[in-house]
Formats: sequence, structure tokens, C-alpha cells
Amino acid sequence: MELACYITGITGQNILDNPDLPWCWYELSHNSSITWETIKDNPDLPWSKSGISHNPNLTWEHVIDNVALPWDWEELSSNPFKKTYN
Repeated sequence: MELACYITGITGQNILDNPDLPWCWYELSHNSSITWETIKDNPDLPWSKSGISHNPNLTWEHVIDNVALPWDWEELSSNPFKKTYN
């Protein structure tokens, strides 16, 4: 059984404190409680590129500043990007 599929309020620290739990990495990667900073600062974790690409905390600035990452362009195209690019 995977964890974090629909947990709200989970933090990056919860993940870092429990790296061996059976996390659901796609759902976790696009969870609105997980910030880009947590993802960026922990590249060794098995983040889902599709999930990250649909994370509501992601901005176009993050994508542009990290264009070499293997983004899921289909997921990016459906991300509403509530935060604007400056």
C-alpha cells in the first residue's frame, strides 16, 4: 500500500523524516503541500516528473530556470500555473 495519495498537509520534512515509507511518488510530487524548494533540494528522492510538472506550486520561472530537467510537457500544459511569471 502506498502512502500520501490523498494526504493534505504533508510536508517535505515528513518525507525527509520517513524516506523508507512506501510513498506514492506521483501523488506526492504534485501535492499542493510540497514546494518546489523541497523537490529541488532533494533530487535524490524518486520524485515523479509527471507529478512535479503538475504541482500547483510550480511556476513558469521554475521551468525556465530548469529547462534541462526532464519535464512532462503534457502535464505542464495542463498545469494552471496560478502563480505568475515575472
